[in-house]
Amino acid sequence: MAEVYLGRALQADGRFGPAVAVKRLLPHLTSDAAIVRMFLNEAEITRQIHHPNVVRILDLGNVQAEPFIAMELLEGHSFAELRQTAAQSGRRVPLGITLRVLTQACRGLDAAHRAVDSKGRELQIVHRDFTPDNIHVSVTGEVKVIDFGIAKSGAVPGGTEPGTLKGKFFYMSPEMIAGHDVDHRADLFAAGVMLYEQLCGRRPFTGLNTEEVLNRISEGKPKRPTEFDPSVPLALELVCLTALSKDPSRRFPAGRPASPRPRRWGRTSGSSSPPRRTRSGSRSAAPASPTRPRPPARRTRPRSTCSLPARRAGHRARWSSRRYRAAPRRGRGGRRGRGRSCSASRCWVRWSSRWW
Repeated sequence: MAEVYLGRALQADGRFGPAVAVKRLLPHLTSDAAIVRMFLNEAEITRQIHHPNVVRILDLGNVQAEPFIAMELLEGHSFAELRQTAAQSGRRVPLGITLRVLTQACRGLDAAHRAVDSKGRELQIVHRDFTPDNIHVSVTGEVKVIDFGIAKSGAVPGGTEPGTLKGKFFYMSPEMIAGHDVDHRADLFAAGVMLYEQLCGRRPFTGLNTEEVLNRISEGKPKRPTEFDPSVPLALELVCLTALSKDPSRRFPAGRPASPRPRRWGRTSGSSSPPRRTRSGSRSAAPASPTRPRPPARRTRPRSTCSLPARRAGHRARWSSRRYRAAPRRGRGGRRGRGRSCSASRCWVRWSSRWW
């Protein structure tokens, strides 16, 4: 439908500005009024969302009857590419990283759902194609929601072709399959599907063909994640199943409550925890081992109540890791303290495994 170029904005003084991404509609599609309208609707909807987790639209227009969209340049990969790279090596993306990505993406969705126009009217934006392909993870770890090409807004006129969703039906909500009017809770259903895929390593609704998958989505009876992995936290399972509810009224009312807590649940589950900061200041994707025991607290040597030096007072000290114990001094005539007396009545403690 479109192709993306690397470009630079030309400033008024003739110098080049920062690099941007230019999305250009293919020439043979410019004659189709419906496709051109849908292409421009993407820019009109996205430019009204101001949030760090949503891609920014810088400009849009026409050059020689060919529409284009200029947006911020994103360097990195889609979340789908990251999952595919991990699957090729026989692994899954660590749970902590997945939760962090989904949390920030849900924040971007929540900003889109709450967006208003210049007059304060709600735009009622619904992404309708919230999938791993449309979540971008930059090389610095920033997460952006992209591609509002088939998004729906109550303030922006224009329809969506039903065939646009082909190939992404795994993330469609039951009301979308039934042809009912959808709202922001359809995006939360798609977020629940992605969370289920991470927890179980499989999709919540599967089948031998497309029709069977759509029927199972319409039934809305996914198996519990703990049936596949008993180590899944129950609270995280509740979040997942709530987002996958067949009835939209039983889902979360907004994207913000559906955002999981990656640090807590990423560490308590069987998968890896979120990235940790290294000495150089960068973030490392290799988490610390969850089974590594914490070193015991260091005990300090208690001070003796003896007023004389140890070698002259006749003390003996010995240590036990279980307890401290005091005993009466040897008194006059003891070893090393012969002929001397100590002012303390109990002046030695059990300090080490050997007599000093």
